[in-house]
Amino acid sequence: MALDGLYTKENVFAEFKKLKSNSQKAKFLRETKELKQQHPQLFRNLKISLKQFDNLIREWENLKPFARMLKEIADREERELKLEKAKRGD
Repeated sequence: MALDGLYTKENVFAEFKKLKSNSQKAKFLRETKELKQQHPQLFRNLKISLKQFDNLIREWENLKPFARMLKEIADREERELKLEKAKRGD
């Protein structure tokens, strides 16, 4: 990472947005996580845990990031809609 000083949400998001491929994004997240472990004082204004970094890395390493999560949300919304229709008697 090319940033110096404190890391802010805006700076990290801007760097992340510049990356094109999922592998680049996963690599950036791994490097940022490592840096947070080694120098936590640089990230005192950034509220993200190491577990959250792990989750993001795992998702961005997938062929289709967040596909499983989006499918689970769609399935849940569909079930809720069916339940709502059943309650109304449609």
